[in-house]
Amino acid sequence: MLADKTPPIKRKLISIIMMTSTAALLLACGTFTVYDMNMITFRKNKMLDASLLANIIAANSTAAIAFNDPQMAQETLGTLRSEPHVMAARIYVLDGAPFATYFRQGAVPTTLPEKSQPESSVFTGDTLRISR
Repeated sequence: MLADKTPPIKRKLISIIMMTSTAALLLACGTFTVYDMNMITFRKNKMLDASLLANIIAANSTAAIAFNDPQMAQETLGTLRSEPHVMAARIYVLDGAPFATYFRQGAVPTTLPEKSQPESSVFTGDTLRISR
């Protein structure tokens, strides 16, 4: 009589497998959610840092542009050597023509726009492009 009240072993095994699979799925979803949130926060912080750096370079290069001194602008861009994640930078004059360019030593030269671009901050793949 006792055997009639307990569920069959097949049902017990299915229940255990379903609970284990559900727990693993919930854990994986939670992990992916935390990872995505961290990636969003990381990208946002990198964008803010890069925008701040671009604004500083812009402020420090106004004298070089005003006095038409590309060498001084090149020196201003040279300070980017202290930022290991900056691969390239360019200063443009008011008509949009390139004035000074910086490429990190040993980095593959990236394609920089020949004319100045509207102000923007864009992630493409693993690259952040800032225009100020």
